Amino acid sequence: MITNEKIKLALEELGKPVFYGIVFEDEVNDFNYFLYGEASIKKIDCKYYQDIEIIYVSENISNLNFYEIDIIEKMESIGLKFKGDGAYDRIQKSKTNAWVDTLTLTFSRPIRKNNESSI
Repeated sequence: MITNEKIKLALEELGKPVFYGIVFEDEVNDFNYFLYGEASIKKIDCKYYQDIEIIYVSENISNLNFYEIDIIEKMESIGLKFKGDGAYDRIQKSKTNAWVDTLTLTFSRPIRKNNESSI
C-alpha cells in the first residue's frame, strides 16, 4: 500500500522540506518546498483510486533543469501512477509584490477499505 508516509519519505529524498495538506508562511524558511495531499477519489471497474496532488513551490521554477522528471520518477518508484497532468502557476506572497512559482503534478494510487471501518 502506498501510504502518505511513503510519499513524504520519497519527497524528502529530493532534498526539499515536505508538508501535508497546508503550509503556513511562518513554517518555511524559503519558498522551495513540497506540499501534497489527496485531491479526489473515484471508482473504476469495482476498484477505488485516489488522486494525489504534489505541489512543488519554488522561487525560481524557471530554472528547474528537468526537476519535474525527477519528481515524477521518484513518485513512480514507490508505486504512484503519474496521470499525465501537470500545471504551472504563480502565486503572490502574502502582503508583498513578490511571486513564487508552483508546479502541480497529479498521481493516482489504489486504495482499499481496511477491515475496521472508521465510520
